[in-house]
Amino acid sequence: MYVRSDPDSGYAAGLPWVSRLLSTASLDRIGDHCHANQMLKSDLVHRMSLQNPHLRGKDVEKIIDTILDEIILAMARGDRVEIRGFGAFSVRQREAHSGRNPRTGAEVAVRKKLAPHFKAGKEIRSRLNSNPAALR
Repeated sequence: MYVRSDPDSGYAAGLPWVSRLLSTASLDRIGDHCHANQMLKSDLVHRMSLQNPHLRGKDVEKIIDTILDEIILAMARGDRVEIRGFGAFSVRQREAHSGRNPRTGAEVAVRKKLAPHFKAGKEIRSRLNSNPAALR
């Protein structure tokens, strides 16, 4: 797994420990701590702490915060962030257009803006599609 740091340096050094921490297969083995149909950041911290007893909960939380902050900073610079097997984060530009106020029905001008985009990796797609119970 690699994280693209900036366009000039190509890919940063490999971070295999991040791959291990974020592995959904290993997280599935750690008891059910999630809320109904969602996983909060605190749930992820709890599961990763159980999976890595040598790390304190605050350290795991700091690791997760650092990963998310780096992804956000790279996207703010306009960089694409690719995590092999997981997916790619990028920024898309939404053009200006006219919309409607849902309450009044009045036409409103919507300015152009940047929006985050995520494309799931091959491994995530294959894991999702290999679980027939996930298809409701």
